[in-house]
Amino acid sequence: MCPIRSELYSQCFDELIRQMTVNCGERGLLLSRVRGESQLTIAAYMNLYESSISVGIRKALLAEKAKADKEKRIADLVKENEELKKQVTEQRAKNDIIEIQEIDRQQQEKKRQKDELEALKRIKQLLMVPFPVMATK
Repeated sequence: MCPIRSELYSQCFDELIRQMTVNCGERGLLLSRVRGESQLTIAAYMNLYESSISVGIRKALLAEKAKADKEKRIADLVKENEELKKQVTEQRAKNDIIEIQEIDRQQQEKKRQKDELEALKRIKQLLMVPFPVMATK
């Protein structure tokens, strides 16, 4: 409420109470009690309003803090995700190199086995050829 209006209403009510008290004391006393109750009610509402404002501000601050924490967490997770993607790329490259090396090794092993098999076949053929018998004297 506007403090000027509040003061004007209070003065007006005080004047009404004064005039009623002059005419009838009981009515004046009753109006005085009504004014006291209304002032207590207004004070209670003001207190409630102020406390609700402070609660609202606290909630807003907590929400801002939570938002900032979540944004930081998101940024950290995005960074971690990028690092993991980089690691995956590196591991795939290493895996490709290892696969190529293994294929080369297998090809070399097959070639070695093939050459060895051919050599053994030649030796077998040589062993199958009968030797000329030498004449004994």
